[in-house]
Amino acid sequence: MKNDQTVKLSEHAIDRARERFKWNRSALERMTAKALAEGVGSGDFSGSLKRYLDKLQIQHRHRDVILGDVIFVFGNETLITVLNLPKEFRNAVHSRHGNKK
Repeated sequence: MKNDQTVKLSEHAIDRARERFKWNRSALERMTAKALAEGVGSGDFSGSLKRYLDKLQIQHRHRDVILGDVIFVFGNETLITVLNLPKEFRNAVHSRHGNKK
């Protein structure tokens, strides 16, 4: 997605962001824009993390982007949900991202 495109937020994504990360709608909008600009996808990884992300994509037919410890799940131009990155994969993401959170 290009940065000039507006991403729609599903009600489910808004509810999950509030529940899992204590983000309100405007925080979710900011973090979604940041994820699209700076986040990484499954193609940036190998091993068990790549298999985990590929499995999510196959099961749910979506595209995901990781920023910090959050997986942003997109379907077309809509943010569907946000998920916690499982703890066993956090070191791989942080080392790939230069320890950014």
